[in-house]
Amino acid sequence: MNLNRFRVSSSIAATAWFTALPLSLVSSLAIAPAAHARPAPNCVSVTADRAGNITRTIRVYNSCRRQVRVKIIIAFGGDGTCVSLPANSGYKQQFLLPAKLDGLRSC
Repeated sequence: MNLNRFRVSSSIAATAWFTALPLSLVSSLAIAPAAHARPAPNCVSVTADRAGNITRTIRVYNSCRRQVRVKIIIAFGGDGTCVSLPANSGYKQQFLLPAKLDGLRSC
């Protein structure tokens, strides 16, 4: 009878160990990419406007003398893609609400 209790306890402990290991690895990987992000140059501007009830429009303008690569960072939604902007040009991208502009990063 004691042998059965030992088997149940050891299988529960083994399951807990295998479950905890991947979660600790995933949490450390989720933090790492943000450390490498650099802010966009000061000559790049960004504005956010709510467009109706379901989208938010983000506009980016490059007033630098050179081409830059930037990425829109969104809170409460997926980030934008990395875009190459020639000097003195802009672009806009729409995101579904509740997306909120969280910044602009070089990429």
